[in-house]
Amino acid sequence: MDPHRGIEGVTKSVSNDPNDPRIVVWTQLQVPPGEELDTDHWAGHFQPLLHALGHQSTAWARVQGSPNLVILATLWYTTSELRDFMASPSAQLYTETLASAAIVPLNSYETIYGEARWFRSLSRSFTQLFRVYFPTPVTPARQAEISRLRGMRPPALGFSIPQSQSLQTCRPVQLWVNQTQDLYGREAQVVLWLHFWRDAEKAEWRFLSKGTQSTMEEFIEDLEKVGPMDWREEFYVFKTLPRS
Repeated sequence: MDPHRGIEGVTKSVSNDPNDPRIVVWTQLQVPPGEELDTDHWAGHFQPLLHALGHQSTAWARVQGSPNLVILATLWYTTSELRDFMASPSAQLYTETLASAAIVPLNSYETIYGEARWFRSLSRSFTQLFRVYFPTPVTPARQAEISRLRGMRPPALGFSIPQSQSLQTCRPVQLWVNQTQDLYGREAQVVLWLHFWRDAEKAEWRFLSKGTQSTMEEFIEDLEKVGPMDWREEFYVFKTLPRS
C-alpha cells in the first residue's frame, strides 16, 4: 500500500509511528528592505517547500518592530518526510529560490507538534512568543517541573458564553526545541512558549493586576522559580501561505 494519499491537494502521510512524529520547523528569515509581502506573491518564493511530500501547512509573520525579519512556521506530517525533503533536490531549489530574492535564512528551530492541535490557531491569533533559554544540562526532573507551568490562562468561560468572547483562541503551548542553542557562549536548551490572544486588545489582559502583581509578572515569577534562565518576547500576526 502506498504510505501517502492525496487529500484536497495536500500530500498526507498515514504513518502513526510515535518514533516518527509530526514536527514544526521555525525559521527566521531576513528580507530585503521594502520587500512587499503580499501573501500570494510571498508564497511564490516557497513553492518547492509548499508542494513537498509530507508538508502539511506553513504560516508566516513579520517580526513586530523589525520589518525586515520574518518568521516561518512549517508543519510536517512526519519527521522522516522533513528529513527526506531536506536531502532532496527540491530543498536545493527552495534554497536557490530564496537566494534569488535576496531572502536570507538566519536561524532555525525544530519542535515536536505533540497532541495539542494549535497550529491552525497561529493564523487566527495575536501570537505572543517567549523564547526561554535554560543552561544545559536540563535534567528530566527539571524539564518535568518546567513543563508543569501553565502559562497565562484567562478564566474559563461558562457553557452559555460564546467562544468568540474568550481572550484566547487556544490554550498556551510549551514546545521544547530539539537542538540546543548557543547563548552568550554557553549551550542552552530552548522552550518556545506560545500564547494565542484573540487580538492585541485582548492581549492587554496580561497586564491586569492580580493583587500586587499582574498576570504577566506572575508568569515571569513562576518561570524564575524553576532556576536560571534568560528569555525573549516577541509578537506576531501570522498568515497561512497558500499553495498555487
